[in-house]
Amino acid sequence: MFANSGEVSAMMHATRRGAAGAVGMVEKDRRQPKDSAKRASATTHEGAAKAVRRAVRVLFCLSEERRGLGVSELAETVGMTKTTAHRMLSVLEDEGLILANPVTHRYEIGYGLVRIASKFLSSGDLPSTSLPYLHQLRDQCGETVVLSVRLGYQRIALLQVESTQELRCSTEIGSGLPLCKGALGKVLLAHLPPEDIEEIIQQYLGPTTIETETQKYELLTQLHQIREQGYAISHGERMPGGVGIAAPVKNPLGTVVASIAAYGPDRRLTQSRIQVLLPLVEQAAASISQALSERGT
Repeated sequence: MFANSGEVSAMMHATRRGAAGAVGMVEKDRRQPKDSAKRASATTHEGAAKAVRRAVRVLFCLSEERRGLGVSELAETVGMTKTTAHRMLSVLEDEGLILANPVTHRYEIGYGLVRIASKFLSSGDLPSTSLPYLHQLRDQCGETVVLSVRLGYQRIALLQVESTQELRCSTEIGSGLPLCKGALGKVLLAHLPPEDIEEIIQQYLGPTTIETETQKYELLTQLHQIREQGYAISHGERMPGGVGIAAPVKNPLGTVVASIAAYGPDRRLTQSRIQVLLPLVEQAAASISQALSERGT
């Protein structure tokens, strides 16, 4: 039986549509594995980034606790299950970055981190460039000299050359203090962008009240003055009876990357003595900045 011309035309049209649909399905099937692979890759990347971020937070938490922390404490602090925390701690311990105390069953910072830090302190541009000037300033003023850098909301003591006098101020290397407290921190804070200053002060003061608004205004006034005069002086902010004289250290672009300070007891650092030491601190900061500029770092 033969079909007429109209039937043939309709059949050919249906065939073309079916073929096109089949091709479309093939193309769709070809795309699906690629799309799935991309989604899987993105998920894997996000998971890896999250794991690394948690591991870093664990290390920072342990660095702030001299007695160490247990699995439950770390899990709660970092925000993960005890099972995940235990697995992560096991990996960090295997790599030598942390230690497990067999008596207290608490975890502490390990020697692997000390090795990493010592490498940075011996070969990093900022520490290696700054250290001779810190020794020189200590010898000139007779007080403890500290170099600090910013890490988040805190300033971290990177280097310290202690005074040789029996009564002296000192800090723990690697210890963190709020940027809003002390001359070293305020020098770093004063030279940040306004939006960063606002965020850090808000985090430090907490919920807004009449009292915190007053404190915020006073702090912003201090920071403006520090930017204008180029140095900061603190009295008893970090420790009772301690006085700090700090100045900024800048990189070749003029960005403040660190702060340097001379610290001593108020019985020695009287107002007249502060006026003698201030130019020495400023000169040491300027010398480090110049040395960094010459090294192009």
